[in-house]
Amino acid sequence: MASYEHTKNPEVLDRLESIYSTYSFCPINSYWIDRVEPDGTKLSFDVTLNHQIWFAAGLKLLLNHRSKEKLKKQLLSFISQLKKHMVSHKSSLIRHHLAINNSILKDNIRRFIRPQYKVDMLKKEYGYHYFNLLGLYILDEKEIIYNDKKIIIDSDGFVNSKYGSGYNPLYFEAAAILSHDKNVSNDKVLELFNKQFSEHWQQDSFSFSRNTNDGCTLNARLYEVLYLNPKFIDIIKFDVNASQWKLYD
Repeated sequence: MASYEHTKNPEVLDRLESIYSTYSFCPINSYWIDRVEPDGTKLSFDVTLNHQIWFAAGLKLLLNHRSKEKLKKQLLSFISQLKKHMVSHKSSLIRHHLAINNSILKDNIRRFIRPQYKVDMLKKEYGYHYFNLLGLYILDEKEIIYNDKKIIIDSDGFVNSKYGSGYNPLYFEAAAILSHDKNVSNDKVLELFNKQFSEHWQQDSFSFSRNTNDGCTLNARLYEVLYLNPKFIDIIKFDVNASQWKLYD
């Protein structure tokens, strides 16, 4: 969608519409039931929750520019059952898989009999938590984010996850979501925003290439700062001497 916003080329929308139309949707269970390779080959069902959420978020952005009743019905159906598809830990951390066909029960059994699997899944869930929330924000599911107490900031799980800020820029994601919350100060948002830079920005290469095993992915995810509240963006500037962002309001 960023390509279209920049070029206003309708062919971009044509291509996106074509891509979304290749995926099969189950109206009974309200989710997309296959994965599609670039050559059109259909693969098995993907139970990863963040894939479904962001697929829906992208579709919502497309429908802001194209009125396609079939795709709109799919999106509304998915959103209507979203709370049923999502399961969280007592800490409000979002589970990695869709809650379908006993998938959570099977996952719980795996976690019980395979301790390392449990550790690995928790790392994924911490790493993708704010990525999920950002997708939910695009879908206007603010009730899930705020009323269901999904905002988690102070946890060692985010620091210790290999899917954390060195792969998923979770401090950008958290800052973006909280920048729209009137109960959160600009100072707190700025603290999170600067943390992504302090942890991973490398001035010599002018990229996010420090403390990461996948700098390409981390840099590609820079688009997430576009979801910051515009009012917040308007009052920050980069202080070259201090090598950090500061408020100028």
